[in-house]
This record gives sequence, C-alpha cells and structure tokens, in this order.
Amino acid sequence: MITVQVLYLGLTGQETRYAEKNDLGNVVSGENYTVSVTSHHGISKLFRICRESRAIAQRFYHICLPSRSHPTFGEAILLYLSSEFDILHIVNAGLDSEAIFFDFIHDIKAYDPRGLGVKHLAFQSHNLATLLSVGRLS
Repeated sequence: MITVQVLYLGLTGQETRYAEKNDLGNVVSGENYTVSVTSHHGISKLFRICRESRAIAQRFYHICLPSRSHPTFGEAILLYLSSEFDILHIVNAGLDSEAIFFDFIHDIKAYDPRGLGVKHLAFQSHNLATLLSVGRLS
C-alpha cells in the first residue's frame, strides 16, 4: 500500500485548468498541488541499475505522475504506480479542497499510457464521508 498526502498549493488561473496536455496527449487538470509519499514506497532499484532494467520497471510501474516542489515536502518527485497492483491510500482527501482529490485522480489516469488510472483506493473513514457528501451536493 502506498500512502500519499495531496497538498493543495493555492489557486491557479482558471483559464489553465484542463486546458493543457501532457506528453501522452492527455488533458491534465493543471491544478496547483503536490504529492508526498508518507509510506515506505521507495523507487524500485530497477530504475537505477541500467537502461534495460529501467525499461522493465517502467512497463510494470506504467503510471509516472510528476508533482511540484514544496518547502514542507521538499523537491518535486515522480510517483511511479502500477494500476493493477498498487493500493493508493490517500490520507487527506477533501481536506484542503474537495476538488483536489478529483483532479489528482484525473491526473493519475492522464499520466497512464494504458488509460486505466488507479484501480485500488483506500481512505480513512472521515475522508470518505467528505467525498461522499461532495458527490451528493453536485
């Protein structure tokens, strides 16, 4: 299980939201957030050995989500995920901005060359209640 914290960094210009595409040609949210991995989920050593092992690791961890740097979380990271095998535990969904959760999930799918996104999510009960209430309001 990979535990992540998504931190909302503030408003961005609304004209840039969902207007830009990534290198895969998919529309990204353009939202201003960063991601911190709070569980022990180091990058696989296969990424560091040689070009061939990196290619194999990239086939398995096919989602590569970039994040912005932040003084609290440190420098920007690349979050590598496998949609089939990883369980993503989001610890603060809906606390900074309800929409940031949906932007984050959208961006995970946008950076997935297979177009699957994340299949396995885990929440703390109070975070899930917040998301469910947002769903009833919209």
